[in-house]
Amino acid sequence: MTRLDSILQQISDTNNSPVHLWHPEHIAEIDICIKRNGEWLHQGRVIERKGLVKLFAGILRNDDGEFYLVTPVEKCHVDVESTPLVVILAERIEDRWFITNNLDETIELIDQKIEWLDEQTPALVWRDQLPARLSQSVLYQLQVYALDHGGMEGDQLWLQTGDSRVLLTGKPLIPLCFPKISMNLWVHLQFLKNK
Repeated sequence: MTRLDSILQQISDTNNSPVHLWHPEHIAEIDICIKRNGEWLHQGRVIERKGLVKLFAGILRNDDGEFYLVTPVEKCHVDVESTPLVVILAERIEDRWFITNNLDETIELIDQKIEWLDEQTPALVWRDQLPARLSQSVLYQLQVYALDHGGMEGDQLWLQTGDSRVLLTGKPLIPLCFPKISMNLWVHLQFLKNK
């Protein structure tokens, strides 16, 4: 089995609860917070068991920007500092890009739209309307690849993935994305624009 076949099998085996079908009347509070870095806290303490975090994430739902753990009989509000998921890995296999989040879930980067939640937070919709923030290293990796492979069109940067293209940014790459490492990328971008 090739690496591509293995990842596609993993994606098809993902089984999340049908939270979009559940509409409980009872709403409760629970002291759970998802930090910007993707850590889940209960009563101020980090939940160390990744399996438990994955279980909770499987019943997490976004209702108009508010996040809830949802079961058929109850939903509990969860505080989220930025986004509930963080994209921590990007991998190019053959001519397709795959991204993995902090819960080891992988999807193919295809037909996603990267949106800026604010000047420092690029994100995309992962599943069930759950936003996933792109880590700085992943965004940098995708941008550099796109720059090196002719993805710059005017002020827009496109990433080719399979037969699709993903718009990485329609705004200036620098200094919004990488204030600490912006000079190298900015010089690289200017060189490619003037080629």
